Amino acid sequence: MSKSVKAQVADLSRLQDLIKRDPAAYRDEFLLQHRHFISELELFTLNPSAPSDLLGPQLAFMSQVCSSYPQDLNTFPSHLMKVLEQHATVVSPALRMTMVKALILMRNRNMLKPTDLLPLCFRLFRCHDKPLRQLLHEHLVNDIKNLNKRKASNKLNRSLQSFLFTMLQDKSSFIAQKKSLDVLMELYYKRVWTDERAVNVIAQACFSEDAKTLTAALKFFLTDIQPMDDEEEEEAQQMHGAQSELNRLQRAAAFSKRARKRLKKAEEKVHKQQKQREYKPNWPALELIRDPQSFVEHQFGALKRSKHRFEVRVLQMNLISRLVAVHQLMLPNFFSWIIRYLQPHQQFCTKIMAITAQACHELVEPDVLYPVVRAIADHFISDKASEEAMVVGLNTIREICARTPLVMDDTLLQDLVQYSRWKKNPGVRQAARSLMLLYRELNPGLLTRRDRGPAMKHHKGILQYGEHRVVDRVDGAELLEEEMLEQAEMEGEWSGEDDDDGDDDEEEGWEDRRGRAQGRKDIRYDTDKRVIIGANTSDIAALDDDEEEEEAAEAEVEEGDSGDEVA
Repeated sequence: MSKSVKAQVADLSRLQDLIKRDPAAYRDEFLLQHRHFISELELFTLNPSAPSDLLGPQLAFMSQVCSSYPQDLNTFPSHLMKVLEQHATVVSPALRMTMVKALILMRNRNMLKPTDLLPLCFRLFRCHDKPLRQLLHEHLVNDIKNLNKRKASNKLNRSLQSFLFTMLQDKSSFIAQKKSLDVLMELYYKRVWTDERAVNVIAQACFSEDAKTLTAALKFFLTDIQPMDDEEEEEAQQMHGAQSELNRLQRAAAFSKRARKRLKKAEEKVHKQQKQREYKPNWPALELIRDPQSFVEHQFGALKRSKHRFEVRVLQMNLISRLVAVHQLMLPNFFSWIIRYLQPHQQFCTKIMAITAQACHELVEPDVLYPVVRAIADHFISDKASEEAMVVGLNTIREICARTPLVMDDTLLQDLVQYSRWKKNPGVRQAARSLMLLYRELNPGLLTRRDRGPAMKHHKGILQYGEHRVVDRVDGAELLEEEMLEQAEMEGEWSGEDDDDGDDDEEEGWEDRRGRAQGRKDIRYDTDKRVIIGANTSDIAALDDDEEEEEAAEAEVEEGDSGDEVA
């Protein structure tokens, strides 16, 4: 940059300060600079790739003073957006960054509508300029968050989400796909867009051909990240800082007496923060997917055609398995297809076994799952297999049987239960014993007599496929009834003792009377001996009054009977 250009830039900065102080006094100077800017912009449109030292400072000047002269610069934002959209890929990175910053400044001053600028920002993700993409990402997240801060702008959200859906379908630029997906996910994590429509837009990225976009979308549905607003983020940061300080003091406490004193305060602080922090449950994103059955079928088809790395395909398997388990879907071809990966030498063998067990539920037919269980038993559980493989195989079969008990037959079960007496490795014994204990509860008839245990007598029988027990009462209500009966028996039981002759309580003359005031629950009255047991003076007086009332009532009844006889 030459000295004359530097001088002009310095003059522009001084003029900018003066205009902000008194716009009317410097209107002529502004109009002069405005004419210079228009001429520079026309030269730029003729050759956008040519360098221009004055256009950038003049753009920054116009964006700063735009609010001071709104009538003279009413078409400036739209004209700048048009120029940027036409020549964004050929303009120099510095000038392009200046144009974007000018537009963001005018948007922050409400001189641009969000429906005009935000789609342009998403389209600018196609530019191969990493600092520009970071700036656009921050602006998009903050602007959409501020628009929905007081009240959700449904019309704007729907238009932006529809535009993002088209961006995720664009195959010309995978970078724009990935950055658009990042904006969507961050808005979900910040609890701005957590509705069904936003989740289903993210779900479309699970069919992307780009490995990075596909991996990010799959991890979004598989990881358990709770969305948080600003206050929750600050609380989480404070919790993280307090926990890191506690960890540091715990390491230093072994060498410093002063650190041990500070350690107690740090522990109290962390405990207090954990106690004050409330957990806010989040509706899982997997529950918001529309038509999960068709989504799983399309995802399974994409998995079979996939040419991505095996790690990405394992994520696809995990998503399919999770959806099948959450929504209890029917996808029988998935189990027959995954058998090929159930080998001890297979990469990520334990993950695939967990995925297989996760996809099982009570609505899966036992005939579909039996080949899977048989393949695991043949490949993992044998004398030639390693002990680690035997433990993994037995535990996987146990998890599958816990979800679908009808998949096991008596021959295979008795063969597997024999490993509970395996002497070479205690892990194998424990795994086989856990399978035996499971079927003692579910279906002890499949076990041999020595393995059934005492619970066989009280077993109600296993439900067949598709059968359900009809519930006609609340679970656990019988315990409440038993407790109420026990209390009634304790309150109403006779306090007298039976005689050796076996006479009734009425012949003995014992009767229980409950006091009407507190402390009269244990009063017992012997009508033959006329002795009151376990009572104080007030209780005795109350019982005498009750007795006098009863005698008066009996006398009235006898007088009525004698009058009837005379008549």
